[in-house]
Amino acid sequence: MQTVSSLYRQLWSGAHFVQFKAEINGMEYTQTELLEGQATAALFEHFSIGNAVARTLKLKVKPKGAIPRMASVDLYVRLVSGASVSEWLPKGKFFISERSTDENGILSLLCYDGMRKADCIFMKSGTWTSTSAYEIVSRIAANMGGLDGDTDTYLKTTDPKSVPYLPDIGTNGTVSRT
Repeated sequence: MQTVSSLYRQLWSGAHFVQFKAEINGMEYTQTELLEGQATAALFEHFSIGNAVARTLKLKVKPKGAIPRMASVDLYVRLVSGASVSEWLPKGKFFISERSTDENGILSLLCYDGMRKADCIFMKSGTWTSTSAYEIVSRIAANMGGLDGDTDTYLKTTDPKSVPYLPDIGTNGTVSRT
């Protein structure tokens, strides 16, 4: 859960509108340069162990310069009501997956959050039973682009060398569904 200021809570409870901005490869894009935007999250029919929610961001921007492939896109929002303006809140880090430019120079971007980077073989060495849950989560986070594991959501186990759920590992290193 994100911590917000008392001003943010006050603005949220009354009449307000939301402002967006994005930092694309370190360059700030305000609503003047952001022509369209939509963030969505994929949901599952049945949530189960191993499922995660990956988010998608679609943007149309007036580029301020060259934007490299796979550039990072940090999304922020704030609330505005009259002269009152809240702090900017981070709403996700995304990475450009697809891009196209129209005849007017408008760049359309399809971006995914770091969760999509987890769609790979991550146990490159060791085994499930010889590695602590903390180490496994740390490896997954590192493979997803240097993300830090959230210490509040690490798996809690009584035995630091055990994982509470041992999935079947396929011959290609992926987890099979049972």
